[in-house]
Amino acid sequence: MLLNILTLAITLGFGQPYTQLRVFRFICDRLLITGELDPAWIEQSVAQVPSMGEGLADAFDIGEV
Repeated sequence: MLLNILTLAITLGFGQPYTQLRVFRFICDRLLITGELDPAWIEQSVAQVPSMGEGLADAFDIGEV
């Protein structure tokens, strides 16, 4: 953590992608997932997709503009 803060300070914030990668790798190295995966639980949505770009507005959660 201290090295990440030092990297951000020395690079004036331009080292942020590097520090984010270090944090992500730290978390992934220590992450443990247990249990069984139920593939039947994972499915694609069958909802009708908008044809005029409203899907993109929903993705960004624009709401009522």
